[in-house]
Amino acid sequence: MWDVTFRACYFPDGSVLDANVGVYPSFVWKSLLGSRELLMAGLRWRVGNGLLISIYDDKWVPLPHFFRITTPPRLPLNTRVCDLINDSGHWDRELVNASFWKHEADAVLSIPMGYVLRNEDRLVWHYEKKGCYIVRSGYWLACAI
Repeated sequence: MWDVTFRACYFPDGSVLDANVGVYPSFVWKSLLGSRELLMAGLRWRVGNGLLISIYDDKWVPLPHFFRITTPPRLPLNTRVCDLINDSGHWDRELVNASFWKHEADAVLSIPMGYVLRNEDRLVWHYEKKGCYIVRSGYWLACAI
């Protein structure tokens, strides 16, 4: 019930990740926003159809710490992950290998494709196998930062 209240008050048309503090924020809301930086540090995109994920701007590559492509851009900056997927629903290996450094191309190609194209992209907590945030792994990340 509390999530409905916060959504209505502080981010009715968006995501908690983009929400502002607001005019008269509650102590609880300010506290939640204070931990958003930690949450953002551990979130990355799980590739589904690739439509929502920017190749160069978003965290989506299953590599520790950065989760981002660090290869200097060889594709237009607004390229989406879906542009790396061929018509059969698999990675365009030739394009991926030509666009990224080897370790990044290998990481991209390790992401399973095919059956996931029906799914939308979604944010997941990188530090847990199932992708759900748990306090223990958040605490470990906070200690490491």
